[in-house]
Amino acid sequence: AYNGIIVELKAIKHLGDNEIAQILNYLKEHGIKEYIEKQKQRMTFLKMMLEKYNEGRSKSFFCLACTLLSCDALQKSLDKADKAIRENEKADIKARATLLKDILKHVAEEENVELRLKRK
Repeated sequence: AYNGIIVELKAIKHLGDNEIAQILNYLKEHGIKEYIEKQKQRMTFLKMMLEKYNEGRSKSFFCLACTLLSCDALQKSLDKADKAIRENEKADIKARATLLKDILKHVAEEENVELRLKRK
């Protein structure tokens, strides 16, 4: 049952063997329904990032972050960025993008996740 999923995951170029193993372990422990729900959450987070924080150059970074970071980390990052934006409403889109990217990088370090595309 998981062979088809492995083929699909390997088609995603930025996923390494470690990330694929983590996804498969999650599927085994929690099942496909919960995995799909988590993916829907990730899509919602990505949509929020693109609507509020994308200055035109951050889409790939935000996609990567939403793929590799936990949903809790994504929620925490967005909450922190939203709070900072509310405190400084004059921040332009470029400043907002930089703020969120810095927060995501920090959270990625805490989760021991590298937010870089891996060229194969």
